[in-house]
Amino acid sequence: MLSTQLAARVKEDVDFKIQNIDTLLTEIVVIDDNKNIYDEGITRIENKILDGVIHVNEGLELLSDAYQDRIDSGCFSDLFWRQVDFSGLDLESRSIT
Repeated sequence: MLSTQLAARVKEDVDFKIQNIDTLLTEIVVIDDNKNIYDEGITRIENKILDGVIHVNEGLELLSDAYQDRIDSGCFSDLFWRQVDFSGLDLESRSIT
């Protein structure tokens, strides 16, 4: 019968499409797994940048505190600051020496 043939053909089409979907899902998993090496690199770079941002923010906080201390001590001049020495940066202790 025609309806039996149509039902069988539709079932074959559905089975074929389900198989294609499974194949595509497997490919997505493989592709996603292959990008892990890039994800690790990006994470390392982001952590390095974050460490730098944290260090800069700490320096700005120190500068802000120094300005506030100067104001608190009664000095209301032009608050002109000049760097007179710089000997280095200790990244482990995150302090300026």
